[in-house]
Amino acid sequence: MSSRYSNEPNCGECGRKKSPSQLNRRLCTTCQRAAAKARSQKQHDSHIGQHYGITPKDYIDLRNYQAGKCAICCRATGRSKRLAVDHNHKCKVGHDPKYGCPECVRGLLCSTCNKFIGWMRDDPRVGDRMARYLRDPPFQRLRGDESAVSASDGEAGRSPLRVSV
Repeated sequence: MSSRYSNEPNCGECGRKKSPSQLNRRLCTTCQRAAAKARSQKQHDSHIGQHYGITPKDYIDLRNYQAGKCAICCRATGRSKRLAVDHNHKCKVGHDPKYGCPECVRGLLCSTCNKFIGWMRDDPRVGDRMARYLRDPPFQRLRGDESAVSASDGEAGRSPLRVSV
């Protein structure tokens, strides 16, 4: 491998003329970005294989299955930051809960939704209570404001919030 630094006027990869600010580098800006992206992809592929036991093809297939979006918010696309592999920490296969296996992989999430799942401690009842809270706010019920509940929810006149565990 050649040195990172060079005073050559042309890029060591593509042969195009480098800009004056890049003369002390071996590669032009375009080739540097491409090399950094390739390194990042290789590290990601290695990471998902070691930590979750899935292949890069599995990751791509899952991303395509989810239409390229976070499985929860459906907003994040992973363009600026890759979607995280979400896995069940209570998997019974017998490995470190920090790591996963193909049996415990659930889907791809943006970092916000992935953290949220962790804060909920993987308890779907918390999500149910949160959805109910958003549809039927306690203060609005306390005031008797039925307009806070949409007609499509069918929860008008429901009893006060009872938190189940």
